[in-house]
Amino acid sequence: MSREIEIVLPHQLGVEEARKRVADAVERARAGFAESVVDSDVTWDANRAAISVGAFGQRVEGQIDVEPAQVRVRVQLPWLLASLAGKITDRLTKVGGDALRLGYDPTRPRT
Repeated sequence: MSREIEIVLPHQLGVEEARKRVADAVERARAGFAESVVDSDVTWDANRAAISVGAFGQRVEGQIDVEPAQVRVRVQLPWLLASLAGKITDRLTKVGGDALRLGYDPTRPRT
């Protein structure tokens, strides 16, 4: 059975800056997983991104909505990856929260 993850990340950046930071974080993530990802597609329509990633024989679909005071992330995990929902949620929360934090420097290495 598939499983949906939903994360809400508050921010104080305004929509334009939050969208820019989210888009940058998505592109860094795509580059970081290039070896294990068969294909990925990110399509922005205003402040909403539709994301589709194929990896390990599975297809993960997601959506990111950048709102004035929060970013809402929804990811639909196929049943084979559903058991990793907690770890995926933790990682998305950390990476997204870091990107939206005031004073964030994307050039500083992450841990």
